[in-house]
Amino acid sequence: MQPVVSVPSEAHLMYALWALNMGLNLFLDKPVTTRPEAIA
Repeated sequence: MQPVVSVPSEAHLMYALWALNMGLNLFLDKPVTTRPEAIA
């Protein structure tokens, strides 16, 4: 079973980075972030 986490779009980047740093598989169904300056 794969867990599902549902959070506001503003929190996607934080949780995505956490999951990747933990070596977890990740699938984002929405934008990574709503702030253009957050992605470099």
